[in-house]
Amino acid sequence: MSSVIEIDADIEIRKMLKRRWDSSPVQHYSPNADEPLLFWGGEFSNFVGPSMLMIHPWTGQPEEYLTVEHYFQANKAIDLHSHESVRQAPDPGTAKFIGNSIKLRGDWEQVKYSVMLEALWVKFTASDAWERVLDSTGERYIAEESPTDAIWGIYDADADDYTGMNLLGLALMEVRGWSRDRG
Repeated sequence: MSSVIEIDADIEIRKMLKRRWDSSPVQHYSPNADEPLLFWGGEFSNFVGPSMLMIHPWTGQPEEYLTVEHYFQANKAIDLHSHESVRQAPDPGTAKFIGNSIKLRGDWEQVKYSVMLEALWVKFTASDAWERVLDSTGERYIAEESPTDAIWGIYDADADDYTGMNLLGLALMEVRGWSRDRG
């Protein structure tokens, strides 16, 4: 986020989430369009969605990736064999497991967000139906509420608060903006 106003709004959203969680840890999802859209699983998950044709980094040719998770995890790889073992995994859970056990490319921390953006762009613009799913969020702040991932999600289990980086939510909001900009 670039502006002070956006940073202040983000801080307020996180405080509100913490208050809601403290008062009602089971029912903290809100149907109110003025409140953040929290998700874990469902259509915003990297484990759900259409298979995608993406440019393979070693061959330069379009190849099928079953989910965003397959593409993301495969792009961690430093070699063709590792990339293919992730890309060809039978399901996203297996792709994640393999991706988390391979040797990472040296620039992974610098490129991981752009890899995610690329995959989300393809997922949510591949069809009108998927584009409508993302557009249906309106202007809501989107946050992944994974209980185990404080980098891509907003919840930090170690701190027991909402200070996670929420990179997936931020990426979804960025792709939503791009999609609307292209008209």
